[in-house]
Amino acid sequence: MSNYKVVFSPEAEEQLADLYHYIAAVNSPDVAARYTEAIVSY
Repeated sequence: MSNYKVVFSPEAEEQLADLYHYIAAVNSPDVAARYTEAIVSY
């Protein structure tokens, strides 16, 4: 297992925030948080 750190570009962070807000609006903030956190964790 290798140790590494992923650094998101400002554009990627903005896209994640936009995705969160979209999902929160059409579903719920909890679902949006789980979905975007899963992307970051992956």
